[in-house]
Amino acid sequence: MKNKQHYAVPVIVGAVAAAVLSLIPLVNYCNFFFCMWMLVGAGLAVYMVQQKAGEAIEPGEGAAIGGITGAAAGSLIGLLYFLFFAIFGAAMIPGLDGPQATQAGESIGVMIAMGAGTCVGSVVAFGAFGALGGVIGTQIFKPSTPPPPPNLGGGPGFGP
Repeated sequence: MKNKQHYAVPVIVGAVAAAVLSLIPLVNYCNFFFCMWMLVGAGLAVYMVQQKAGEAIEPGEGAAIGGITGAAAGSLIGLLYFLFFAIFGAAMIPGLDGPQATQAGESIGVMIAMGAGTCVGSVVAFGAFGALGGVIGTQIFKPSTPPPPPNLGGGPGFGP
C-alpha cells in the first residue's frame, strides 16, 4: 500500500456516494445485486486514488481502499439508521405513554440492540463488498500499456 497519502478524500467521496445511493428510496433496491452501490463507491475511490497517484493500483491495494471505503459507508449508514430511530423510533412503539410503559421500555431496549447489530452488520458487509469492488475497480480502471515499439529491421548486430 504505497499510496496511503492519497486515500482520505477518495475514501470519503466513495463512502458518501455509496451511502447516499443506498439510502434513496427505490434506488436502494439496486443493492440487492451484490451491494451494487458499494461496488460503485469502492470503484470510484480506487479510480480517484489512481488518478492522484498517477500510477496503476495493484489489486491488493484496491481491496484495502475498497474495504476502508465500505467500512466507512457502513458506518455512515449505521449512524443514519441509528439517528433515524432516535428521532422517530419512540413514535413507532404503541403504548409508550399508557399503562404498558415498562413493556414499551423493554421494546426500546430490544430495538436499540437490533439497531446496534444492524450497524455492525453494515460495517462488515459493506467492508467485504467494498473490498470486492476495489479489486474490480483496479481491473476496470487499469491504465492501458502502450504497444512495444516496432522492430525496424536489423538484428542484434545492426547499427554502430
